[in-house]
Amino acid sequence: AYDISPNNDATPFVLGTYGFMSPEQQKSQKPAIKDDIYSIGALLINAFTGLSPSKFNLETRKVDASRLNRFIGSSTTTELISNCLDFDRDVRPSIDDILGELLGLREKIKEKSAPSPDTTYL
Repeated sequence: AYDISPNNDATPFVLGTYGFMSPEQQKSQKPAIKDDIYSIGALLINAFTGLSPSKFNLETRKVDASRLNRFIGSSTTTELISNCLDFDRDVRPSIDDILGELLGLREKIKEKSAPSPDTTYL
């Protein structure tokens, strides 16, 4: 945790787990909310794939969306996660965008798994 108020001139933390730390944190820059978005993107990769985000090339500006999409199967969700991990803080989505996409994906999954009305049960 870090107090991001303007009056805080404490040294930013330098510890963290590779793959989950934003590029800004790795450079010991002053933390911002968008650094948390980066970490959320890393957690989403882990949740959807079971792999550490470090297994995806994080040294480029973005995660390879085509490789990630093989695990997720939703291009919009993949793009959102990729944007979370963008090196440019301004590209990273808001928490509301992330929540909206995940809720939408949940609905799509529910629709696919619901039995069709013409299904006959024995």
